[in-house]
Amino acid sequence: MLRHAGYFRELPGGFRSGPSIEDARGKLPGGLVGSVAAYLNGGTILSVSPAPASDDWFTGARQVTRLGSLTDGEWTWPMSLAYYVEQYRVGIPQEFLAHMQQHGWQCPPVPEDELGRIIDEIEGS
Repeated sequence: MLRHAGYFRELPGGFRSGPSIEDARGKLPGGLVGSVAAYLNGGTILSVSPAPASDDWFTGARQVTRLGSLTDGEWTWPMSLAYYVEQYRVGIPQEFLAHMQQHGWQCPPVPEDELGRIIDEIEGS
């Protein structure tokens, strides 16, 4: 089953039951920012919205991130998560950090057949 990270309730596409981005701000140790952001940016595109880019929730800066989701085959996260990691050191679930570290901070590619399975799982939920 696909696991989720970074779907903050305040953001477009976030889960109502998701964590608060305000509470997550500053929770990621500074030494992990580069590695985590690189992993997140290296994900396979799962979806992209035709809507305009999302604004920065904290400052209101216009259109700073694309709307969509990425995956590594086991986890999925919004495209905006890397931005918020880099800008605000938002926290990432420990299980996801451990998963990233197990992969040497390199996001593995997702084969097309696996991507199809993931899409089917999401559409069936």
